[in-house]
Amino acid sequence: MGFGGKGGKGGKGGKSYGGKGGGWGSDGWGSSGGYGGGKASGGKGHLPQLESQLSDQANKMYEQLLDLNVNPNQVKQTLDNTQSLRDKILTIYGLPTSGVQAGNKVTPAAAAVDNRDPKAKLMSCLEKRLKKKPDETDIIFICEGTLDGFFVASCAGETLQDTYTGETCKSKHLAECSASQAVLEAEFPGVLVSRQSAPVAPQGNKRKAEGGVGAHTDPKSKLNHAMSMLLARSATKGDMDFAFENPAPGSHTCTLTLPTLAEGRVWTSATLDSKKAVESEVAQMALDEFADQIATAEVEHAARKKAKLSEQKQKKGAGGLA
Repeated sequence: MGFGGKGGKGGKGGKSYGGKGGGWGSDGWGSSGGYGGGKASGGKGHLPQLESQLSDQANKMYEQLLDLNVNPNQVKQTLDNTQSLRDKILTIYGLPTSGVQAGNKVTPAAAAVDNRDPKAKLMSCLEKRLKKKPDETDIIFICEGTLDGFFVASCAGETLQDTYTGETCKSKHLAECSASQAVLEAEFPGVLVSRQSAPVAPQGNKRKAEGGVGAHTDPKSKLNHAMSMLLARSATKGDMDFAFENPAPGSHTCTLTLPTLAEGRVWTSATLDSKKAVESEVAQMALDEFADQIATAEVEHAARKKAKLSEQKQKKGAGGLA
């Protein structure tokens, strides 16, 4: 398989990337070409070329995934090849790899699948980092309920670089697992973590770490979160009233009122073809109108959460000393 051209032969020493085409060698991915497995191709001096090749290979993989005419075996081979090149780069950086090798081979390390949930994996990673079992003074989870009866968890601690917030989930445990997933992806990227098939809220919103890593995407979810910040408490159904009308088959309108925040104010949507569309439209109207207040409330909310985390940590620390 040529990569950028026919390429030359790359012997076992892997001292070159091939001819002008820079093909993949017999010690690399193909039967011809020059990508060997020796010292010269593994040094940091070759990182720019490797990273450029990874980018090209990723683009090739993306194109094959979208082209339904490509043979599935060819797609799988490209996926394995891309992962193999990525692992080579991770090895040069001294980071853990997936264990996937070119030619559909998998090392024993990769074959041993870790089926623990993300929270258990996070605790294991922290234990290695701290050289002791993490306790409640090292990491804290705060779980909050949402307007629709779901849960969102945040995770913080002195051993973490930031405060991380997970996705909206159907239970507190799943919410904590989602927050743990966010920590693993940000601070332990080499860990093999497969996203668990946890039931999430219908919106399927992803929220990264508060204070710099992510946000809600659905207007109603954004408004729900904004209401909680503006009211300095969890929003309830009485705080947001969505009223729907169906003037004709396939036509919907929606009005929104926020009794506790803007008594007497009403937002009305245009006539659209779905309840979700009109609901999102009026929610966005309210968000736009209160944009300045929400921005101020976000700063205050972050300060309150930081203080709450600090207070909980101090209490737990005092309890451990008692």
